[in-house]
Amino acid sequence: MPGRKDRRSDAAFADDGAEGTSHRSRFAQDRDRILYCAEFRRLAGVTQVAPAGEGAVFHNRLTHSIKVAQVGRRLAEFLNAKDAPAVTAFGGLDPDVVEAACQAHDIGHPPFGHAAEKALQQSFKERNIADGFEGNAQSFRIVTFLTARRASPYGLDLTRATTNAVLKYPWHRGPDGKRFAKWGAYIDDGEAFAFARAGFDAGDSRKSAEAELMEWADDVSYATHDLEDFYRAGLLPLDQLLNGVRLDELVTAIREVWAKEGQDGDPQKAVWSADVNLGNRIAAVFSHLAASYPSLRARFTAEREQEAELHRLTSRFLDRFLNKYDDQRPIKLDATAAGDKSKAFVLRNPNVEFEVSLLKSVTAHYVFTNPSLVAQQIGQAKIVQRLFDIYNDAFGSGKRRHLVPSSFSHLLPWITEAPDEQSKSRRQARAAADVVASLAEDQAHRLFLRLEGFGPGSLSDPILR
Repeated sequence: MPGRKDRRSDAAFADDGAEGTSHRSRFAQDRDRILYCAEFRRLAGVTQVAPAGEGAVFHNRLTHSIKVAQVGRRLAEFLNAKDAPAVTAFGGLDPDVVEAACQAHDIGHPPFGHAAEKALQQSFKERNIADGFEGNAQSFRIVTFLTARRASPYGLDLTRATTNAVLKYPWHRGPDGKRFAKWGAYIDDGEAFAFARAGFDAGDSRKSAEAELMEWADDVSYATHDLEDFYRAGLLPLDQLLNGVRLDELVTAIREVWAKEGQDGDPQKAVWSADVNLGNRIAAVFSHLAASYPSLRARFTAEREQEAELHRLTSRFLDRFLNKYDDQRPIKLDATAAGDKSKAFVLRNPNVEFEVSLLKSVTAHYVFTNPSLVAQQIGQAKIVQRLFDIYNDAFGSGKRRHLVPSSFSHLLPWITEAPDEQSKSRRQARAAADVVASLAEDQAHRLFLRLEGFGPGSLSDPILR
């Protein structure tokens, strides 16, 4: 399969170490390097949906990533057993590569999650910098450049297969459409991007099979555990939906959202939104769940029977979306894709995609529009934009140069060496975003209070080194 080479081939990505000294494969080393890096640990302090400090009832980005990695690995093992001819045609499907990509998939998320991502995008837009901020591109930048595993080379020195598997969107930012909204690598990380995509032709923008599995593991995981989290917290009325209440309201909202996503370039959402039977399809999903999990038709009280049924529901979703869906395969590899650039390497059952998208949309409808969450996000965006402004100034001005954390001081010569003023401005903004995106949420709050004069803190506590 394109991009499957099991080696670190370029000088900038050469491994100085341990081949022949460890029982681990190169792919297993990739997995372990991501697991042990500081950026992965930081995810414990980063929002999944609810702020990271809200309590143990909610997943944070770390617990989410751990579950995505487990799901991705099991999925790769399942497909190795079930789709052996396709695996052979691809040149292999390594569970360590999938697990590593799943661990890294959210490693670039800034504090406060998507609220901060939008705030950083706006900060780039205000400076007329086309190559803005994107969480997936930041994940790629971290594992290939920012992480300090060794003084040189930068990054984690991952294999080509794993580096490519991190690319959920294997292209640079485009001028419009889908490629303007979502992209996988910044202009300044072009060398690492070229390394990752060396096995793919220039016109082949397909994800690798491992990246496809990472994306599906992500969708399945948060569709499942977000529903569980917010039912537990009383913010998602699963009990009412199972009793057939409020379904009309939900169907109307989902139809509108899917119609917009269809206009934005998702043809499957356009088809679903136009389906006159959409209400019946959604009602059938909840009716089936109501018959199978009767105790969930009441508000969550944490009684033992409810806890057991909620755990069984989660297990059912995972089995249904990964292994068996009404006597059909939910997902499989396409052996013919290796020689046909028009085909994706992984095929999803459309009925499974519908259910996963439905669960994600239920959470979005009842939680993402919650006034309390929206109010939090407005404040979080202000924190992020103000921190970006301060550090953008610090990287470009001698007056505030001492604000640059020592862990990011290596970016100063990188900015100075830019070939022209436009590139220098872009690199300066990129460095500021690197600092802000590296923060846990508690750090962001404390740093903002200190810099704005609301809480001076302690001289012995630098917050960010």
